[in-house]
Amino acid sequence: MNGASKKNQNTFRFSDRCNGIHPISISKTYSFKERFLNALNYYKTYFLAQRLFLEEHKLIQKFYPKVPTPVELFRNVSYYFVNHNELLDTGRPISAKVKFIGGIQLKDDHSIAKLSKKYDDLLAKAPKGAILFSFGTTASSKVVPKKVREEFIEAFKQFPDYLFIWKHDNAEDDQDKLKGVKNIVAEEWLPQKQLLGENF
Repeated sequence: MNGASKKNQNTFRFSDRCNGIHPISISKTYSFKERFLNALNYYKTYFLAQRLFLEEHKLIQKFYPKVPTPVELFRNVSYYFVNHNELLDTGRPISAKVKFIGGIQLKDDHSIAKLSKKYDDLLAKAPKGAILFSFGTTASSKVVPKKVREEFIEAFKQFPDYLFIWKHDNAEDDQDKLKGVKNIVAEEWLPQKQLLGENF
């Protein structure tokens, strides 16, 4: 978005706005060095984006000669839809074109299917509650090194009063470590909406 900001009239200030692609610091106030590096990274990102846009446009023009340039497309953007909750976002200056749509996929509580007896029973046995542990749909636990997965298991075992429900894409590979651990449930698929919507 930084590389496009100049083209679509979005504001960007080096003094208080961290470069999202190459973040320097999350502190509220930047030192001179941090501001300098922030500006340097911004321009590096900007010129890299311009070069990529140029190469991409040359390729696209071979098949669609009349297609607008990326710069023209950016200038005509009406909105940016961001899949995030505005109330949970950090305080920062944003363009009026940014529209937060976090939670758009959620349904009314009455339309969500009830949790199965299997998970109801598991949650009932968790003395202090349960924790849903998932890398989401874009990251797979298969790419996590076995040593790291074993460290997760050892960490979860330190909290026996909590049930850890783990969305694990290759749980069979860790059965030697999971065997006998009562507070970890590792499965390839989980009813995430129902679990997160459950009040236990």
